[in-house]
Amino acid sequence: MNGPVFVGAVIEREFWGSDVSFVGHANTIQVAVSESVHVRSSTDSKAFNPRLFFLPNGEKTRATASTVLALGSNDFSISIWRNILHKPIVVLKEVFGRNLMDLCWSQDGLHLYGCSEDGTICAVEFDPEEFPDRDEMETTDKIIE
Repeated sequence: MNGPVFVGAVIEREFWGSDVSFVGHANTIQVAVSESVHVRSSTDSKAFNPRLFFLPNGEKTRATASTVLALGSNDFSISIWRNILHKPIVVLKEVFGRNLMDLCWSQDGLHLYGCSEDGTICAVEFDPEEFPDRDEMETTDKIIE
């Protein structure tokens, strides 16, 4: 919480500071899942999708990369954000009848799956035109290396 407001705070790993917060849910944020660079391992649950996003015709470097993230809240909603925007891309309200348990992006970065305490699941599919700046895996792998 930031005062009386529920937020999804982006916390810097090195200093545990937070200058960026995603604001808009009416209850506790239970799950945060991003499409971002991460360490891949054999136990990777695909909670993080390695696709990066770049502005069209822009330079493709670590400094110019952006990400898409999903937040799931106890207000039974899912919000999907772009880390470079101040408003969510979309808010899916009353997706579940009980608390959200988990979210997971697909490897292609176009599908988001969720599950709830009530046993229901959801699948959100994005059209590739909705993420025109989603880059290829090869570019992401090159930046990671």
